[in-house]
Amino acid sequence: MPVCTLDGYTIDFGTVLIDERQAMPTPCKGPECPFVAAAAGRDYLAPGRLDGIKLAVAFGRPFHCHKTTGVTGGKKADYKTLRQCAGSLEWLKSFAADNAIPVRTIPAREPCEERAEPAPRGRET
Repeated sequence: MPVCTLDGYTIDFGTVLIDERQAMPTPCKGPECPFVAAAAGRDYLAPGRLDGIKLAVAFGRPFHCHKTTGVTGGKKADYKTLRQCAGSLEWLKSFAADNAIPVRTIPAREPCEERAEPAPRGRET
């Protein structure tokens, strides 16, 4: 199992599971997303907050997009249900790749298999 260090913790990972069924389709543009802002060198959260979020995401906890959590910047949310932050999922994929952790992804839409309709049953006499 891959072992790595995140925020001072040594973690023994088996597989990272990424569930894209309830995720935003793409990361937010601009400074609203803490993952996008931090990657651009503009981490605006309190010291250690983003590291705590990353630790939770690495353990499978969802980090919901600010656009789906209620009111953001005085505006109502764009979505009626909570959706996972796409920036957090991109960070998780990168984290897993950097530490040689296998990733299993549940895609946003599972492909459906064509299934033949069962033949009608005849009456047995």
